[in-house]
Amino acid sequence: MAERGRFSCVGECTVKSGRGFSAEAVIRVLGEKKGIDVSQMTGIDFAAFKETQYDILAAELRKHLDMKKIYEILEQGI
Repeated sequence: MAERGRFSCVGECTVKSGRGFSAEAVIRVLGEKKGIDVSQMTGIDFAAFKETQYDILAAELRKHLDMKKIYEILEQGI
């Protein structure tokens, strides 16, 4: 186990641009300290998640707004 700053790493810790540990290395170290196996954890596609959230918001707005009236106003340019 290698000591690097305040974190202890088993194996290799990834360092990006010489500024510190990568998020993956920090999560791995925290998981080890808590006894959690993080080897099977994967990241999230933030762009897809964000798009899904916008779709949910749009659906809720359509349910609660008078969309016919909104389109009518938009067409009139008011």
